[in-house]
Amino acid sequence: MNFLSNISVTFSLKIATFFLLIGRAWQHLVWHTPHSEFFWDETWWGELVNSFGITWNDYANNYMNFTMIDAIVQTIGILYLITAFAILFYKKTHRLTSVLLIISHLNLVFLAFCYMKGKSFAIGQFWEYTIQFMMPVLLWLWVQEKINVRKFILICKICIALSFTCHGLYAVGFYPVPGNFIDMTISITGLSQNHSYIYLLVAGILDFILAIGIFSPNRKIVLGLLAYATFWGIATSLARIFAYVRLDYFWDPFMQWIPHTIYRLPHGLLPFVTFIMIYQYASKSQKNMDEPNLKLAKE
Repeated sequence: MNFLSNISVTFSLKIATFFLLIGRAWQHLVWHTPHSEFFWDETWWGELVNSFGITWNDYANNYMNFTMIDAIVQTIGILYLITAFAILFYKKTHRLTSVLLIISHLNLVFLAFCYMKGKSFAIGQFWEYTIQFMMPVLLWLWVQEKINVRKFILICKICIALSFTCHGLYAVGFYPVPGNFIDMTISITGLSQNHSYIYLLVAGILDFILAIGIFSPNRKIVLGLLAYATFWGIATSLARIFAYVRLDYFWDPFMQWIPHTIYRLPHGLLPFVTFIMIYQYASKSQKNMDEPNLKLAKE
């Protein structure tokens, strides 16, 4: 496994963040986003709208408001697109790219909030996106050498644990099991609906075991669980393609579901990066592990 020692952490983080931002840019520029959950809530904005002498119906049905919100979503999509390509060349001295990463992080947090609001403020829905909205911050921290290796790995583990735990909450039925979870399981595995619920229950329990186990002091256990997380995170991302795209009706479903697959890839790529970091640096001395990013990890 000597090839693992030569894998660049910096490049891996860039690729994971690139996929995230490209997928979200595609979603914002072409498909639907949940921003309407925020902007079209009468209980939140009705009184403010009425204070301007406008009824809620007039506000909600005003074409200019639709145009304005669409322009905001499109602008965010363009921001993601620009940032995605900028980070491929990102270095410590690139201040503008650093600013773009932080802005992207804030927009991803807001996006997660909108998803949560659409799910009746189920807090698990928000934290399920931890890996996604933290990827720009993690890349920024690493490239700017703001944190030492040991603390960086800990933050990565926390992000992974939160995302997998909250994903597991849906799989085990703590929150209503999403219909698309069942549909994808049936389509890919051929299981019956009842057996699909059992399959998801087992997958959810494994998510919980993973979330706890990656904090184990046993390095072999941690690496094994991160390897599983890498496989499972990528598999669940690709599941959208395997479940909904057919050879006899390929292009339209592919174009619809490929962005969903792309922006979920970090769910497997961040565990992979964490695996690589632990594999490369666990044998280093305590002194080196507590210094800012080791130079051999940079490229």
